Amino acid sequence: MDLYVAVASGNGLVLTRAELSTDEYFTAFSYVAVLAAATAVGVDFSRYSYYVYLDAPIAKVAGPSSSAAVGLGVALALLNLTLSEPVAVVGILLPDGGFGYVGYADEKLLSLVDRVRLVLVPYSQSLSWDTLKLYKDREVRIVEVADLYEALQVLGGLAVGSVGGSRGYLRQLLEEWVRLVNESLGRSLEKFKDLCRDLEYSEGSALVRPHGVVVLLHLLSVVKSAWTCGVESGALRLSDVVADVRGRLTRLYEEYQEWSRSLPTAVGTLVVLSEVYAALVKAEELFDRAVGYSETVVEAIEELAASYTLAEAALAALKALRGAVDLLRLEGEVSLDRLSVLYRYASYLYALLRSSSIPVDRVEELDSAGRLLLKAENLSAKDPAAALALYVSSLSRLAKLLYLDQYQGSQRALEALRRRALRLSNLSAAPIPELYVELGDAYASLGAGFEEVLEVYLDASIRGFAYAALFSSLTEVVHVPPTLTFTWYLLLAVSPALGVSLALLLRRARGSSARRTLRSYLQSLPLPRS
Repeated sequence: MDLYVAVASGNGLVLTRAELSTDEYFTAFSYVAVLAAATAVGVDFSRYSYYVYLDAPIAKVAGPSSSAAVGLGVALALLNLTLSEPVAVVGILLPDGGFGYVGYADEKLLSLVDRVRLVLVPYSQSLSWDTLKLYKDREVRIVEVADLYEALQVLGGLAVGSVGGSRGYLRQLLEEWVRLVNESLGRSLEKFKDLCRDLEYSEGSALVRPHGVVVLLHLLSVVKSAWTCGVESGALRLSDVVADVRGRLTRLYEEYQEWSRSLPTAVGTLVVLSEVYAALVKAEELFDRAVGYSETVVEAIEELAASYTLAEAALAALKALRGAVDLLRLEGEVSLDRLSVLYRYASYLYALLRSSSIPVDRVEELDSAGRLLLKAENLSAKDPAAALALYVSSLSRLAKLLYLDQYQGSQRALEALRRRALRLSNLSAAPIPELYVELGDAYASLGAGFEEVLEVYLDASIRGFAYAALFSSLTEVVHVPPTLTFTWYLLLAVSPALGVSLALLLRRARGSSARRTLRSYLQSLPLPRS
């Protein structure tokens, strides 16, 4: 089947048309692909209109499996790039820019072996030995890609290192943060060592190896154990614990307010402050749950300890930031226009999911993302760091809905997400997503459920994607001519029975007949789908 992807000056409409019929998954994921592609290359989605046209020789096109092709086509069109030879692409494009695996991959690749010299497949895609041998014998390359950025790098549309930049100061700051959290752990152990004999305690400040999330988990464990022991023995009152945590949260809020007002929106500063704000929001949520909804003392202490630990970690981050602020000031400030790109991405994605059939048990999660977006919009001008934190949180919740819809319980998808999170962390040169990967690893080792681990890895991956889009230099090279820009694609279907059994051949459109064909199509486009 033939697929045409076109980009022209407009206001963010995504128009789809097929000669026969497509289902809601094709339409929805085509929309997601366009959103993700525009955001990935740093373009304001609402500046252009996007046209997706299928001329399908089968009865129906069903499913999301063509979305990686659509997204890659949009990215190439926005970058005003064409390809010198056909390239096949299979995969689902997800909200963090990742390529997710598809079904019937062997059948799709077998249909392409005589038509292309290069095939891009997701890292998570399983292929049979027979398919791999056939491609090797025919000297056709199969290249695994984690995400849209890597696909663009492979195709020469994005130079390695052109996203993000040197964030060495952030890594230094993170090391200082770990040291400060470790000191906090030492103070906590010193404070409680005489309270309970069974409390794990070591003399000195080098209590645990100073690496990432380990110190946080140790601090949480010590605080929770000490408070539980103290309350059970009568040495502590639960009301005293509540007051202690409330005081920590008040101090954190005051410190954050002081710094958010006085510091410029430099790259590193914005990232750190946004993480502090995210920790504050989560800590307040846990605190409110502990004092308002916990049914037992054990539940209350567990949530209070988590709230306290988040506050201590955030205060340590602010203290580390104070010491590094002169270095961080050297980096350029982030334009508020870049923040608006993330806002539009999240809001359009929210609107898309809102109009689709979300399971009843997920409606509250969707509504929660909507509330975060509304709050973020109100904060974007006066508190960019808080707005960034809320955009990332809302994107993570929205992405989770789509991941669960496609890959519920899939360990293969989970492993691919983890790998992508680390890659995006390197791409954005922001070390913070690595902490979330470590936390996800810790959850997995403790036997947490699929959704809990997925959520943490998604937090890491979405942060990497958001930081890469926010701090990239791609918009300096993006150029969409005022006239219509397009790339021409040929898609092949294996069999009508396979539904959306699609693979993509990208070729440069040549000759006036191709241009006339596309313009004729654009003139006959239906009204945009809601």
